[in-house]
Amino acid sequence: MSKVNNIAAIATGLSTAGISIIRVSGDTAITEVNQIFKGKDLTEVAANTLTYGHIIDGQQIIDEVLVGVMHNPRSFTGEDVVEINCHGGMLVTERILKLLLRLDIELAEPGEFSKRAFLNGKKSLSDVTQAMELIEAKNETALNLAINTFSNPTNKLVSNLRNQLLDIISVIEVSIDYPEYDDIEEITHSKLLPQIIKFETEIAEIITDSKRGALFKNGIDVAIIGSPNVGKSSLLNYMSRENKAIVTDIAGTTRDVVASEINMQGLTLNLLDTAGIRTTDDVVEQIGVTRSREQIELAALVLFVVDSSRKLTDEELKLYEEIKAKKHIVILNKTDLKPEVDTSLFTQTVNLSALNQQGIELLESSILATLDLDKFDSQNAKYINRIQDVSKLEQVAEVLATVKEGVEMGIPIDTIEIDLKDALFMLGEILGIEAKNDLLNELFSRFCLGK
Repeated sequence: MSKVNNIAAIATGLSTAGISIIRVSGDTAITEVNQIFKGKDLTEVAANTLTYGHIIDGQQIIDEVLVGVMHNPRSFTGEDVVEINCHGGMLVTERILKLLLRLDIELAEPGEFSKRAFLNGKKSLSDVTQAMELIEAKNETALNLAINTFSNPTNKLVSNLRNQLLDIISVIEVSIDYPEYDDIEEITHSKLLPQIIKFETEIAEIITDSKRGALFKNGIDVAIIGSPNVGKSSLLNYMSRENKAIVTDIAGTTRDVVASEINMQGLTLNLLDTAGIRTTDDVVEQIGVTRSREQIELAALVLFVVDSSRKLTDEELKLYEEIKAKKHIVILNKTDLKPEVDTSLFTQTVNLSALNQQGIELLESSILATLDLDKFDSQNAKYINRIQDVSKLEQVAEVLATVKEGVEMGIPIDTIEIDLKDALFMLGEILGIEAKNDLLNELFSRFCLGK
C-alpha cells in the first residue's frame, strides 16, 4: 500500500467561534473530501470558488458548510487543496476532522503545510519565517517589522547587496583578464576602497537593524535587583500596572523570582523581580539571593533599585560594582522622601517614586536609550528575520574588513578578489544560488566579451 499523501488539520484556533476552517492538501484531496460532501460534485467545480453544501456521515448531516477548492499548482502548498468552512463549535470541528481521517488522509504534522509549500517551490524559507513572525508578533513594533519584511524581504535586501558585489568583482575580472577592453576603466586601490567602504556600511546597517529588530521581536529580560525593602516589588507592580508581587515593609518578603511580561512603547519586557540581595542566615532567602544573581547574568538589562532616602550600604556598593559592566539603569526610588544617596557614584540614574507612581515615562525612555532602541524605525528598518542569515552576513562583514585592510595596505587586486568571491559565495548561500554562473553571466552580458 502506498504512503498516504493527503494531510488535514484545523487551520483556525480550536475554540468556540463563528467559523472554523479545516484544510486538506494532497494529490487526491478533492476526491477524498468529495466522499463526505453533499452538494455539487467537488471534482467538477471551478477552481478558487466556494461551494455550498453539507458534510455528511453516511446519511446523517453533520454541518452546513462552504467548501473552497484550489487546484495545483495555484494553491498555498502547490498541491490540490480543499478548505472546509464549517460552524465554529469545537465539537463539530473535531467531528469533521475525524471523518476526514477515516479516509485516505493523515493528520498534518506541525508546520507540514508550510513545509510542503517550501518543497513545492511556492514559498522560500524567508517567506515562511515572515509569516510566522506575523502570527507570533507580541507588540506593535514586532508587527510592523513582520509587515515590513513582506515589502522588503530578506531576498530583496541580500540580492541588492549581492548585485553590488557582483558588479565590483566583474569590473576587477575584466580589468585583469581583458586589459585590452577599452570600455572598462582600470580598477585601482584608490577606486576600489570607496566601493568597499560603502558596501561594508550597508551590511553593517542591515546587521544592526536586524539585531535591534530581534530585541523587539523576542522581548528582553530585565532583572530588577537591589537590597531588601528598596521598592523592587513596588516597581514591578507599577510597571506592569497590576499587583504581581507582594509588597510589605518586612525586608526579605520576596523569596523567589517574580516575572511579569509587559509591552512598553512597542517593546516587550520580561520583568524579573528578584529577591533582595544581602547576607542572610535564612536558608530559603539564601536560595532566593542565589537565583537573583543568576538572573543578573542572564538579563539583557539590569534595573538597580536603591532607596534614595538613605545612604548606600557596603553591600549595595559591592553589588553595583558587579553589575556596572552590564547594560543597567540605577533607579533612585522613594524620591518623595528627602534625598540622602550620593548620585555621583552612578553613570546613569532615573528618579522615581513607585509608591506615588511618578517617573515611569522617564524610566521607559531611559530603557529604550540604554538599549540603543530609541531611534529604531520599524517601518523602514533593513531587517532580516532569520538568525542564520544575520550570522552569515556577519561573516561577510568580517571578510570585507579583511578586504578593506588589504586594499589600504596595497595588496594586489587579484589577491583581494579571492576574498570578494568568498563574500559573494556567502551571500549566495543565503539566497540558495550559485555564484559562479552568475559571475559569468554578468561578465558576458554586461561587457559583451568576445561579442
